Amino acid sequence: MALLKKAFLTATVLASVMGAVRAQEVELRAVAGLPAQSVVTQVFLNWVEQINKKGKGLVQIKFMGSAEVTPIGQQPAALKRGLFDILYTPGSFYAGMNRHIDALLASNIPIETLRKNGAMDEITKLWLQQMDVHVLGWFDTHVSFTLYLGPNGKFNAPKSPADLPKLLAGQKMWSTPTFREFLTALGATPVTMPPTEILTGLDKGVIQGYGYPEYGLLGMGLERASKTLFFPTYYRGNTMVLANAAKWNSLPAKVREFLTKEAHDYEVNSKAFIRAGIDKEMAVLRQNGANFVTFPGAIGSAYRKLAHDEAWKRLEKRAPNEAPLLRRLMYDQALD
Repeated sequence: MALLKKAFLTATVLASVMGAVRAQEVELRAVAGLPAQSVVTQVFLNWVEQINKKGKGLVQIKFMGSAEVTPIGQQPAALKRGLFDILYTPGSFYAGMNRHIDALLASNIPIETLRKNGAMDEITKLWLQQMDVHVLGWFDTHVSFTLYLGPNGKFNAPKSPADLPKLLAGQKMWSTPTFREFLTALGATPVTMPPTEILTGLDKGVIQGYGYPEYGLLGMGLERASKTLFFPTYYRGNTMVLANAAKWNSLPAKVREFLTKEAHDYEVNSKAFIRAGIDKEMAVLRQNGANFVTFPGAIGSAYRKLAHDEAWKRLEKRAPNEAPLLRRLMYDQALD
């Protein structure tokens, strides 16, 4: 009887302890701008998996979904209102709320340096002021953009840098506000529609091509309709982990410290995961017969410089007070 009583008391104590652990464990609700099957979101979900494994008893992140939870264009405002706690979405999707997205796109300095030289402190401050969010991490600095043409897309092969304004003459290209000027400078007509409608737009001839990162096509079904890619790549991934500011500030210090360290580590360590995703998608495009067009020498340099110049010029117009500092901290023309 004494043994049974002792066992009962032990079980009760253990249950009480486990209940206390569960009570202390924080759960954060997360939403992504692109579908879960997109490798763009998989980068985030890979981090979430690591957090949930290492953070048992401390913090767990519950992934809610993407557009099926909140329409893509409404997600940043929903985050600000606290309808969920974390958002992982391209900055180009909330450029209307934030004047400084171009600093992410046109940057080319390694993320480790951006953390050390004060650039990310400045970005964090600006995002808080404009969107009432805390910037937790920037995972896709290892990603670049390219231009894709569909089956009906055409281009005029440039013989010199002076021919670039005619490269996409007559072509309608899907665009976000972040690279509208670049497409216009190449002679194209930018067209805005939800990213989930790019494939339908290509199939129906509403657009002849689109600008997009060098990965993320497979989750969108775009691999079958992408027939021409242009290189060198340009811009940089601009998908950051954003947390509702009030929620972030309410978290216990040890939770904030844990998430911050894990996010900053993953900014560097995500490179291998991302590279594997890019290589896989490029292999599928090659198997599908896509044409990889590389502009040589001065033409390629001028093409890439044009993209970055347009982004920095737009930033100077939208944020003249902050643009000089951001450019100095985040861009080194010698690296292009």
